[in-house]
Formats: sequence, structure tokens, C-alpha cells
Amino acid sequence: MAAVEKDSAPALHALLAAGAQIAGIARTDELAFSLMGTNAHYGTPFNAAAPGHVPGGSSSGSAAALASGAAELGLGTDTAGSLRVPGSFSALYAWRPTHGIIDTTGVLPLAHSFDTLGLLARDAVVLEAAAAALLPRAQVQRAQALLRSRTLLHLAQPPAALAVEAAMTALAVQTGLPIHDLDDDFTLEQVAAWTAAFRTVQAAEAWANHGGFISANPGALSPDVEERFRAGVDIDAHALQAARSTIAQTAARLETILQRGWLCLPSTASPAPPIEATSDDLERIRTAPCS
Repeated sequence: MAAVEKDSAPALHALLAAGAQIAGIARTDELAFSLMGTNAHYGTPFNAAAPGHVPGGSSSGSAAALASGAAELGLGTDTAGSLRVPGSFSALYAWRPTHGIIDTTGVLPLAHSFDTLGLLARDAVVLEAAAAALLPRAQVQRAQALLRSRTLLHLAQPPAALAVEAAMTALAVQTGLPIHDLDDDFTLEQVAAWTAAFRTVQAAEAWANHGGFISANPGALSPDVEERFRAGVDIDAHALQAARSTIAQTAARLETILQRGWLCLPSTASPAPPIEATSDDLERIRTAPCS
């Protein structure tokens, strides 16, 4: 049993100081290590935006509250899509800020190399105001183009890819920005290498953060979540360093690309799966290359 914290996280203090009020505390997937919004101990929150489908996670409780109209703003964490996935599945605006730009003091870690916190909202104006309360002041730079990766779009299921294409066209009309295909597009082999590197570091850090609890409390987590944590047990220092090097190279390449415009990607590789989907079906969606 974790001790009761003596204070709230600085991010929550910042939102309260800007005029927000706490409507409730929402649940997440187990230790935030899932993307579907299911929870073996407390059940799956109802997705008012897509009844009969999972809400997306791990910030599933916040997403469900917003989709139902019980709140106007949701605060959540994101390590590998835990805001964008419930945003997509629950028809919400989701905002994952640049890693490290917002103070995560007081936030339970999963994999600290990727952990951040962000926001969910039904209204973009509300999201913008809340983000301004969390972000340091900075000069806003206008994008020069909307960038499209044919490789990454191809990895998504057709409904998701078509939705992105339609949204890019609408955004181009609204902003006057041209749509440019990446002339130095990613390859499938590169995407596979990036995905493997990310999962290596995530698993190693997740086990370092929570392995002691899991070892001392066998069976406390559902089998699929515990399996994800235990994937980090045998990762050695050499494999971890190689994965970190791949991630650093990938980040540098993306920073170069993003200097040319906004890279427009599917938030998820598929629409929200039905709530009756099997655990194997959900795992295939969770581990899809675009997820």
C-alpha cells in the first residue's frame, strides 16, 4: 500500500491556480502500462463517444469522464500514447507536450525516458487555455508545411489512414499550408528498429521502477500487464545502451524533419476496438507499428 502523498503535483497546482476545479480522480490502466483502457480490477470505463468500444488508455478514466460530459478537462500521463490513444478512441482533443517541458514531479513513473503528462478535452479552446497554464512562455513559430509520411500512413488500417488524409486536406485549406510528402521518408526496417529500441528501454525502465513491487506481490497485476513488466528482467546493459543510441539517432532525425513543418500521423493504427475483443486482439492492436 502506497503512503498518502502530502501534496499535489506542481502541474495540478498550476491548473488550479489558472481557475480549474477538481471534479474527480479518474482511474488508469494498471500502472499505466496499456493502451486499450481496460482494467482487470475495476472494469473498462464506458466510452460515451463510441458505445461498445474501449475508451483507450492508459488515461482511460479521464477520457471516459470527458466523453460523458462529467468534466471539461482531463489531466493524464503519456509514456507511449496514453493520451493520444484515448483521445482518438473517445473523440477528444489530446495533447502530449514535448518530453521534459512540463514538471512531472509527483507523477508515478513508468519509463522515465518517455514519461510526460498532458491534457484531454472536448473543446480545443479549453485545451489551449489549460496548456498555456502549464507551458513556459515561448515564441510561437508558424509551420511552413504539412508533412506526410507515406510509409507510416501505410502501416495504419485504411479507416485511420483515410481519416488522416481527410484531416490534412481540411487543415491545408484552413491554414493555407501546402502538403508535402517526405522525400526522405522512413523505411519499414527503420520503423521496426525504432519500435524495438523503444520497447527495450521502456521495458527495462518499467521493471527498474516497479519490479520490486511485482516480485513481492505475484499475481497482483493481470497476467498480460505483468508479462509486459517482466519483459525488462533480462535486458542487459549492452542491449539497453544500443537501444538508447537508436532512440537518440531517431530523435535527431525527427527534429530535423520537424524544422520543415508539422508531421501529420494517425493518432492510432486503428479505430477503437470493440469491448468484447479478445486479449490477443487487443494486444495485436497495442503492438501495431503505429501504436
